[in-house]
Amino acid sequence: MPATTTEARRPPRTVPPDDAGSRRRVVYLAGSGHTGSTLLALLMNTHPAVASVGEVAVKPRIRHRNDAHRQKCSCGALVGDCGFWRRIFQQVNEQGLEFGPDTWTNDYRFTHPLLHRVFTRESSHALVRAFRGWSERRLPAYRRRIGFIDRVNAAFVDAVLEATEADVFFDTSKGAVRLARLLASPEFDVRVVTLVRDVRAFAASARRRGVSLAEAAGTWKKDQLTIRREVAALSPDRRTLLRYEDLCADPVATLRRLCDFCGVAHAEFPRRLFSHEHHVLGNNMRMAGPIEVRLDQRWRAELTESDQAKAVRIAGSLHREFGYD
Repeated sequence: MPATTTEARRPPRTVPPDDAGSRRRVVYLAGSGHTGSTLLALLMNTHPAVASVGEVAVKPRIRHRNDAHRQKCSCGALVGDCGFWRRIFQQVNEQGLEFGPDTWTNDYRFTHPLLHRVFTRESSHALVRAFRGWSERRLPAYRRRIGFIDRVNAAFVDAVLEATEADVFFDTSKGAVRLARLLASPEFDVRVVTLVRDVRAFAASARRRGVSLAEAAGTWKKDQLTIRREVAALSPDRRTLLRYEDLCADPVATLRRLCDFCGVAHAEFPRRLFSHEHHVLGNNMRMAGPIEVRLDQRWRAELTESDQAKAVRIAGSLHREFGYD
């Protein structure tokens, strides 16, 4: 990628020795959608030791309607025409693994809606999780599929790190299904950042997209419980909580803490981002002009006191545990 003024001032890349040996260092951002993950991906991608492409694959519903190749990189080019993505696709294919703008084989989610619903859609139901565990143990074809995707992901991460000359891959896919698979894979040394946002802000954002407040608050709670279950076995040094509000209020201190967690040196982060300098899949804000780090508090005007109380009630004790009043 071409150097920018910001990149020219970057400190040298440093990653301390790690017991994980040769496994790829992945920092995984888990959380609900529309909580600031694209902003954080753009910010972290300005660090010389960190590479982020945002979400690592085009969504299954887009692939199912054969529109994956029409998706754009944040540079403005179609992913199949972008020089960065073409290099990544080629390097993975050179490993004998099919991967391209129409074939996002690094995604554990099934493209077919029914298979996705049965095997890979987020679910908090114990019976669904038990069935999926049984399938992995008892269905050889399913096990082979997961092993193949593990290998594609390893080649994909290697290609991105090589192209960016970085040491840490910052994956902002957010989903718990991908998180569980990466944690189970022997290819990766995974640390997890749980990104949260005030449930009232999350619900107000969802309402603008036509989702009811109750459904949005319920999704927020389900997501947090699912992520909590997935990271419960990790040691405290391998998981951390990051609030969107803290990132916006004090980005310098928050990003320094995140650098420490990722195991990279502190760096100077810009307050204004230009997404075309990056190669990100995800929220459409990546296609905008200069992006400023600022707190979005529209929810205070958009939600009545009754709406706010309802969202907080649905979220339950988790909301208070995250430090929201």
